[in-house]
Amino acid sequence: MNRADVEQQQRAGSSSGAPGGAPDGAQVARGPAGAPGGSSEGLPVGRPDGFPAAGEVADETAGELARLATALRVQGAAVVRAVRDLDPAATVSTCPQWRVRDLVGHLGQAHRWAAQIVRTGPPTEVPDPRRADPGPPADWADWVAAGATELITAVRRADGPVWSSFGPQPAEFWLRRMVHDACVHHADAALTAGTAFRLAPELATGALDEALDLLCAPDAVALKPELAALRGDGQRLLFVPTGAPDRAWLVTRTGRGPRRSTATGTAAAEVKVTAPVADLLLLLTRRLPPTAPQLTRTGDTTLLDHWWEHTAL
Repeated sequence: MNRADVEQQQRAGSSSGAPGGAPDGAQVARGPAGAPGGSSEGLPVGRPDGFPAAGEVADETAGELARLATALRVQGAAVVRAVRDLDPAATVSTCPQWRVRDLVGHLGQAHRWAAQIVRTGPPTEVPDPRRADPGPPADWADWVAAGATELITAVRRADGPVWSSFGPQPAEFWLRRMVHDACVHHADAALTAGTAFRLAPELATGALDEALDLLCAPDAVALKPELAALRGDGQRLLFVPTGAPDRAWLVTRTGRGPRRSTATGTAAAEVKVTAPVADLLLLLTRRLPPTAPQLTRTGDTTLLDHWWEHTAL
């Protein structure tokens, strides 16, 4: 993530960021009753009205841009499919400061905003999702799809590095950034609607990488002073994806803030959390609480509770 994204989240109230058993390698989130997002039954999502299935990704032989473009369209369609029959004024359970209409508005608005950055450079303002106009629910699919197409087209036409607050980046940076944002908002939509959240493991892994990059960035405290509470003196949190123990995330709390590294599931840590990678993503973006039954916790669980309580963006 980047400075502009964090500022957008702080102003608009966004916080972007599931047990296995779903078909085709997808993950399913079942939010426990009383947890952020309520409870869902883990039902398959399906393919109504020609929408792509939410677990789809491009063929592995396709280029990275094609893979990201497919993922952006798929995740955007999944958001609309989950909420299109809800009251547009209903509260988003995982982002209670937003209405369902704001969630959809944010998605299309953010994609257009990123496209403008790719075309022209640094943004002059941070858009407010509550001022977006996605139209009536019948138009939401077209609104979101048009925003995705605008961003994909801008990235494909870019002829060199583009602006980011990390410094110049390939244009695909913004496509990847918006894919990960859409993955987390897909979870918001599904959990609000009480339907299943299905996400391909490689997408969940990428989104989780980015979430930890933000929280562990050297300047994170300057952007969000509350994150100073994550400083420590060497305490370690280990997040291990089920079925892929060689691709774990180790977070070490240092006196200058948390730092992340890759590790194996056997790495030493004061607390260890094991779950399907989509569930780890939901935990680290505060869509699941640390006590969710999808998570297996060992060690000093108060350390995990503290992390969760102090990572709101």
